This record gives sequence, C-alpha cells and structure tokens, in this order.
Amino acid sequence: MKKYFLTLGLVAVTATPAFAEGVYIFGDLGQSKIEVDYADRSETNTSYSFGLGYALNKTFALELGYRDLGDIKLYRDEYGTGVADGSAIQLSLLAKYPVNDKVNVFGRLGFAGVTFDSHYKYFSNNFSEDYSHSDEQNKSLVGVGAEYILNEHLSLRAEYNHYGKYDQLETSTLSVGAVYSF
Repeated sequence: MKKYFLTLGLVAVTATPAFAEGVYIFGDLGQSKIEVDYADRSETNTSYSFGLGYALNKTFALELGYRDLGDIKLYRDEYGTGVADGSAIQLSLLAKYPVNDKVNVFGRLGFAGVTFDSHYKYFSNNFSEDYSHSDEQNKSLVGVGAEYILNEHLSLRAEYNHYGKYDQLETSTLSVGAVYSF
C-alpha cells in the first residue's frame, strides 16, 4: 500500500508545473501519543510529517502525506522486551473556514495506511532470540486545526489528529508546521 501512495506522490510532484496553482507542500513537527489498552500504558513521542496538497477551491483541499507516529514499549521484563514503531501514509480532505483574512480553522477527514513494526527480543539460557513483525491496517483519520497566513505563499499551522484504533493501540498527534503554496 505504501508503494502505491509514494508512487502517486511522485507522479503528483512531477506533474506539479502542469497544475501549479493550488499546489502546496507541508511539513510539521509535534508529539504523538500511543496508548495500549491491554497494558494500560501510554507513551508520548516526537512525531513529524510531510506531504503534498492541492487546494480544490478556497474551502476544500486534498492532502497526501507521510507521518512518523513514534514508538511504544509494549513490555519489558526479565524474559525480554517488545517495542512497536508506527508510521502512516495518509490521504485526507480538509474543509477550511475563514475566521478573518489571516486565520482559517479547518477540519480533516480521511484515511491512513497505518503500519506498526514490532520488534521483540527474548532472553533465555545466556542467549537472545530476536523476532520482528510488521502489520498494516487502513484506519480513519479525523482532525481539527488552525492556520495563520503570513503571505500569499507561506502559512503556519497547528493541528490535532486522531487515528482509528489499531488492534489495541490508539494514536493521536498534536503538531505545528508550515505550508508553502506555489
């Protein structure tokens, strides 16, 4: 699934001159929170994303992006350790509402191909055994945010996103970033 989204992104970037008006790139940095139901634990990690967007009009835009969700220790005891590392390829629709000529608020609705790579290391009889597993699921994505327009090409953005429950993992992000419009 990731290969298809990355290919679509590459095609969109190479075709950018053909439809440059309305095209923008974005990136952000923030915190992700991953919660595990069965272990009753949560961890906060650094999260980042980058991607490509296309403004359909002043109200709606489509975005394709990659987000690193961070990792969470699933367990650690005398028998071994387990860590899950998450990422997402996401496609979403943004609906903007202008508060004034410099500030927009927006809602996000979409889906994400969320992948968690799990790494396990078991200790036994003076040697260790490693095991890893990767699992991908398509999940819903909802978010809210605000955008401050600096000039016709550059704006700043703050947003909160929540991803659909992934087995017994629940993930959300809070980030700030920039948008550059061509």
